[in-house]
Amino acid sequence: MISAVENFPKENAAWLDNIRTEISKKNIPVLGITGTGGAGKSSLVDELVRRFLLDFKDKTIAIISV
Repeated sequence: MISAVENFPKENAAWLDNIRTEISKKNIPVLGITGTGGAGKSSLVDELVRRFLLDFKDKTIAIISV
């Protein structure tokens, strides 16, 4: 979906507008993690996700990794 919007923005404009409308109705936290290679980003994300899912069994989490 990300590639479709990036590569064909005009063709996917209506679809993206619909997503923006639906998202605006929700409170979704976003966390960005950056750092140099070998800094421990993957280990940090692994631990954060594990603890989150253990503490909030009724929640879901999505990860976008580039």
